[in-house]
Amino acid sequence: MSRAECKSPKAAFTRIDRILHLSQGRSSHCRWGDGFTIPLTIRHISGSLPRPRPASRRRAASASESQPFQATADNFHMSMFTHERLDVYQAAIEFLVLADPIASALPKGRAYVADQLRRAALSIPLNVAEGAGEFASGDKARFYRMPRRSGTECAAILHACRVLNLATEDSVSAARQVLDRVVAMLTAMVRQFKRSGAGADADADAGRCDQ
Repeated sequence: MSRAECKSPKAAFTRIDRILHLSQGRSSHCRWGDGFTIPLTIRHISGSLPRPRPASRRRAASASESQPFQATADNFHMSMFTHERLDVYQAAIEFLVLADPIASALPKGRAYVADQLRRAALSIPLNVAEGAGEFASGDKARFYRMPRRSGTECAAILHACRVLNLATEDSVSAARQVLDRVVAMLTAMVRQFKRSGAGADADADAGRCDQ
């Protein structure tokens, strides 16, 4: 490397690519000023630079990074909890979806009614999930009684919204139809687990209703 090409560090480092072809062990010197010399060896340069990945590995890595994780039906069913396989839980979620717009559409000054409806509607699937996570039949019956009480509370709130003209007849009727199914299934589940000998596997049988 000539002295003129080594007047500045910037000029020196632009020449790195030209000396990488040198055989291992050969060196070049770059001088800045009097008595200040930096030896540039192939070992020194190659050790400080990351090795490039092969093109095939780069293409595979970029393809995997650009594709987001896609949940398949098999993966979803493998990760499902016990309560997610219950018809009563799915119906409770359906009622929650129907109840929230009713609460949101309540007129100004009825925030207490909206809050009460949201709390009671959310309590149903949450307590069903807790009951499904229990093992003792007595604990299951106790937890399934809780969402049943919340269901009857929701029925009273919907009735109040209808008689006070706070919600439309169609929205209340649609929510009430799903709620009737939820309460009927929960009633059957409470009775099932109050019997002696009802085990944890009885959730799926008691949590279904043909109504």
